[in-house]
Amino acid sequence: MSLLATPLFAVLMVATPDAGAPDGAAAAVVDGGAAAHAAAGTATPAARASARTEHTEAMERLKDGRVEEAAALFAAAAEHDPGNAGYATDLGFALGRLGRRAEAEKVLRGAIDKDPHRIYAWVNLAEILADDPTRWERRDAIVNFLEKGLDSIREDSKRRHHLVLGIANFERAIGRTAAARARLKPLLEGDGDSQLTREARKRVLDLLESLAMDDRAHALEDWPRPDVTRADTTQAADAARALDAGRADAALATAETLVQRYPTWPRALVLRARALEMAGRVDEAARDLEIAVNLAPSNAIAWRMLGKILAQHGGALEAERADDALRNALTLEPGWTDLRDLRDRLARRRAVGNPQAASGGGAVPTDQARMLYQQAEEWIRVGDPVGLGRELLDQALTDSPGFVAAAVSSYALTGRLPPATLEALKNDGPGLWALASGVRKLGQTGKKAAGGDDVEALVRPLIDRAVALDVQDARFARAIARAAGGDRAGALADLTAYVAREPNPEHLAEARALRAEIEDRATPRGDSQPSPQLLARIRLLEDKPDAALRALAGPCRRDIPADRLIALGLVNEYADRLATARVCYEMAAGAGGALGASGLARAAQLDARLSDAELRKVDRRTLSAAAAAQIGAGEWALARLAEAEGDRTTALARTERALALAVGNTTDGDQWVDVARATRNRLSDAARNEDAARRDRGLKIGLAVGAALAFILYLFARRRWHGRTVAAALRRRPALFPDVARAVAELRHDVLKHRASVLGLLSDPDPPREEIIRTMTEPRPTSAVVASIYDRIAQAATGHGTTLRVLAREPVFGALYRDLARAEALLAAGTGGSGAELAAIDERLRGPHAEALTELLTLGPRTRLDAGTLSAWIASVEAAARQSGGGWTAPALSLADLAVDFPIEHDALAAIFMNLLRNAQAAVAGQDDARVIVRVDRARDVTGRQEVSIALGDSAPAALTLEVIEARESGRGLAIVRDLVREWRGHMVVRPDNIPFTKTVGACFPL
Repeated sequence: MSLLATPLFAVLMVATPDAGAPDGAAAAVVDGGAAAHAAAGTATPAARASARTEHTEAMERLKDGRVEEAAALFAAAAEHDPGNAGYATDLGFALGRLGRRAEAEKVLRGAIDKDPHRIYAWVNLAEILADDPTRWERRDAIVNFLEKGLDSIREDSKRRHHLVLGIANFERAIGRTAAARARLKPLLEGDGDSQLTREARKRVLDLLESLAMDDRAHALEDWPRPDVTRADTTQAADAARALDAGRADAALATAETLVQRYPTWPRALVLRARALEMAGRVDEAARDLEIAVNLAPSNAIAWRMLGKILAQHGGALEAERADDALRNALTLEPGWTDLRDLRDRLARRRAVGNPQAASGGGAVPTDQARMLYQQAEEWIRVGDPVGLGRELLDQALTDSPGFVAAAVSSYALTGRLPPATLEALKNDGPGLWALASGVRKLGQTGKKAAGGDDVEALVRPLIDRAVALDVQDARFARAIARAAGGDRAGALADLTAYVAREPNPEHLAEARALRAEIEDRATPRGDSQPSPQLLARIRLLEDKPDAALRALAGPCRRDIPADRLIALGLVNEYADRLATARVCYEMAAGAGGALGASGLARAAQLDARLSDAELRKVDRRTLSAAAAAQIGAGEWALARLAEAEGDRTTALARTERALALAVGNTTDGDQWVDVARATRNRLSDAARNEDAARRDRGLKIGLAVGAALAFILYLFARRRWHGRTVAAALRRRPALFPDVARAVAELRHDVLKHRASVLGLLSDPDPPREEIIRTMTEPRPTSAVVASIYDRIAQAATGHGTTLRVLAREPVFGALYRDLARAEALLAAGTGGSGAELAAIDERLRGPHAEALTELLTLGPRTRLDAGTLSAWIASVEAAARQSGGGWTAPALSLADLAVDFPIEHDALAAIFMNLLRNAQAAVAGQDDARVIVRVDRARDVTGRQEVSIALGDSAPAALTLEVIEARESGRGLAIVRDLVREWRGHMVVRPDNIPFTKTVGACFPL
C-alpha cells in the first residue's frame, strides 16, 4: 500500500468477513445464512446445506491464514447458494485479501445488489476502493456510491459509523483530508443510541490524527528537482556572486533566463527573488519565494527571505504568513537568532488573511444562444418526443459555436463533438477544459456515451491543448490520468509544473497526496508514517522541542545514523542547548561523506556563535577539520582562539581566510561575518603599527636578510650541483618507485620502441631519411620527451623529500638524453659520414640504454609479508574497530609460504590490507556465524609471469563487483585499495569463493 493507503483501514475494524450472518441483529437462522437471502428460492435445500458446509470450512481456513483455500470454498458456497448475500460478502473479503481487487469489487457490488442493508459488504468495498490504483479517476463516483450505502443503512445506528469511517478513509486516500475530517467530526458529537463505544471512538480519533499527520508530512516533502546542466549551475553561482556584489540588474537577467528554462528549480526562483527584492519589486519577489517553498519546503534560505519580506513589507493581514515562514526557517536553521527577534515583533500585529485566487472561464455565448439552449433542455427533459431539442441545440451552436454547455448536451445526444465547437475553442484553454470535463462525466455515467477508453481518447487531445494554453485544472486532471495509466514520470512532471505555476494552487493538498501515491508505487516505503526527521520538524513547528527529541529517539549516540544526529543537533540548537547540539554535530561529522560534511559545517557554525569563554572549551580537532574542509565558520573560530592566545598574525590570516570562504557561502543570518570584518580591520591596524615600529630596526634586519640571502644562494648552488641519481633516490625513498616505473614504461614503449627504433632503418640501402627525421623530431624531439619525463620524476622526488641530479649528470636518463639529442643533430645536419655514428647510437639504444632502464625496475621496494606482520596489522584494525564500538570477526589466515615478498612499499601494502580487512568486517557485521579469511598466495598468470596476491574472503551475502569498486569515489575504503593497487602496477580481483565464504576481494602484483 501507499503512504496514504497503508494505515487507512487499520483505523477501521480490520475489515472482518461477514461469516454469512445477516446484518439484522438477532435475525440469525440455523441454516447459516437463510436471513441473508435476497432470493432464497434460487437454491435447493441440498445445495444450501452444501453451501453451509463449505462456508464453515472456509471460515476455518480463513482463521488459519489459508486465504486462497478459503476463497475457493467461499466461491463454491456462493455458487451453490447464489441468493445468499452473506456468502458473497465473505467471498469479496477473501478476494480483497488476495489482492484481486477487480474481482472483489464485482462480488461485493453483487452482494450489495442482493441486500443493500448488508453493512459489511459496504465496509469491505470501501476498503478495497481505498487501495484501488484507479480511484483517482473514479473518486467522485465512488464517494457518491458509498454515500448511497449510508442511506441504505440509515436505521442501523449502532454500526453505521463503520461505513462512515470507510468513506472518510477513502477520502483520505485521494487527498481530500478536509472532507474526511468533516465527515468524522459528527461521530464524536453523537449521544444516546448514536454514541460511539470507546473502541470505535479511538478509531475515529486515530484516523483524525492520521489525517493531520498526512497533511503535515506532505507539506514538508520537496518536489522533484529538475535536471540542471553544469553550465546552468555555474550561471546560478555567477548570479549569486553578482547579487553579493550589489549588481542586481545583471543577476536578474541571468535568473530570468534560468527560471524560464527551469520553472521548477527552487534555486533559480530564490535567485530571481533576491534580485527583485534588491530592485524594490518585493511583491514579485514574495510570489517567487512562495512557489519556491512549495517546491522545496526544506529550503531554509527561501523561508527566511519570504518571512523577512512579508514581515518588513507586508501588512497586518500577512503577519501570520510571515510568522509561519520565519518559524519554518528557524526549524531548519536554529542558528539564525535574528529571526527570533523578528518573530517577537510580528507577534504584536499578527492577523489572519487569505487572498482569493481568481479563476478563468470559457467562451461567452450570446443571449440568443442561451435562450435556444434553455428551450432545448426543456424539450430534452421531457424526452424530446419530436426531436425539437436536438434541432434547438444545433441552432444554439450555430449561433455560438463555442457554447460549451450546448456542445456537451449535443455530445450526450449524438456521441460526437461538433467540429465548429472544436474550431471555436482551439485557442480557449478554459473552454476546452470545460468541454473535456463535461464529456468525461458523460462518459462515466451517460447511457448513450461512448465507452471509457473511447471517451478518454476523445478528450485527451482537448486536455493536452488546454494544458498547452496554461489551464491548471487540466494539468492536474492529466496528472491523474497519467498516474492511472502507469506513466509515473509524466504524472510527476505535470504535478510539479502545477505546483510551480502559482503560489496557492487550488488542488495543492490533492497534488501532494497523489505525488506520495506515485512515489510509493515506484519505491514502497513499507510503512505509512512520516520519517522521524519530518516528525521532529512537525513538532518544532508546534514549538515542542522535547516532543521532537522523542520523535528522533534522542539523545545523541554514536550508533545513530548521521542524518538523524544532525536532526537531533538542530532540535537541541533550536532549544538553545548548544553544548548538546555540538556533541550531536561532532558525532555526525565522524560519519564522513556528505552527511559528515554537513555535521562538520553545523558544528563550526555553532562554535562561531559561542562566547570566548565557551569557545575555549571546545574540541579544536573539530574546528581544524572544519578549516581543512574550507568552512569559513571554522576558520573564524580558530582565529578567535589564536587572538585569545596572543597570536595576532595567525588570527589575522585565519580571519582573512574565513572572510574569503564566506563569499557566496553565507547569508545575512551568519552574524559572525560582520564581527569578522571588524576584527580584520582592527588586527590590520595593529599590524601596521607594528610595522612602523619595526622600521627602526631596519639596518639589523637588512644585515640579517643579506646573510639569509647568502645562505639561500648557498642552498641553491648546493641544490643545483648536488643531488642523487634515480637509483640512489629509489633506495632512499622506495615510495618514488611508481613514478619511476611509469616513466620507464613510457620511455621503453613510446621512445625506444616506436620512435628511436627507426634508426635501425639507416642500415638499408635506400633508407627513408625524411620519415626517420619526422619520427625522431615530431611532434616533439625524442630528447625533449626524455627531458620532460625526467622533470616529472624530479618533481615527484622532491615531493618525497629528496633531490635528483640535473639531467646532464644523471647516468641513466642523462646518457639516453645525450644520445638521442646527438642522433637528432646528425639527422638534421644530413652529413654523409654520420651513418656509423648513428648506427652506434642505435646499438646503444637497443642494448645498454634499454638494460639500464630495465635495471631501474629491479630496484623497486620489496615488503616481506609473513604471519607475524599480518597479525600485527590485524591487531591494529581490531583495536580501532573495538574502540569505535563495532563488532569483530577474527579472520583466519592462509599463506602459500612462510613469507612472501611483495613488490610494493610496506606502508602502501599495509594500507591495502587494512582497508580490505575493514571492508570484510563491515560486510559481515551483524551476521550470525560470520567468517573472514586472509589469503596470501603466489601463482602464475596466463602469460606464465609470476605474481603474488593478498585477498580477503568473507561470508557476507551482499554482492560486490569490480564495476562497483570502480564507481566509488577516491579517498575511502575499497577506493583507496583500488588507487594504491594501480599505483603499484597491480590489479584488483573480485571472485566468488567456496562455502562457507561467498566472495574474495584482493589485489595481485606481478614480480
